[in-house]
Amino acid sequence: METKRFEGEVEPYCKWQYGEKCDILVAHLHGFVENDVKIEPKRSQDRMILTLTGERPLDGTRTTWKKLRKEVEISKYKANAINCKFEGGIVRITMRKKSSWAAKFDLLRSNIIVKIIIWFALGVIIGVCGRCYIKRIY
Repeated sequence: METKRFEGEVEPYCKWQYGEKCDILVAHLHGFVENDVKIEPKRSQDRMILTLTGERPLDGTRTTWKKLRKEVEISKYKANAINCKFEGGIVRITMRKKSSWAAKFDLLRSNIIVKIIIWFALGVIIGVCGRCYIKRIY
């Protein structure tokens, strides 16, 4: 069985097209065909990431391969409204933006988490200092 030898990992040339309701990522994947490329969303901690990966042989013997990888944060887009179109070595990924209300809710939720952490830390500090103060009095 032959093993694959990779000539390193490259990041494809990408260009953004920004719109009012959606953004489009255009990635140039010259030499790759649709079956060589995989596009999938993944959750990483509290963020959503769209991963574009691919590999193809560089020669006819299929011993040397070219690998590509691109990651894009997609937290501000609707995860169920992402469309991909592959044509002539170029993939167009259309990502619909979340409504302004949903984006504000995400920001509000992260602000609330930060405030809870700060209040918890202050409570611990006050609790520790309060015990020290009480021990000095008695």
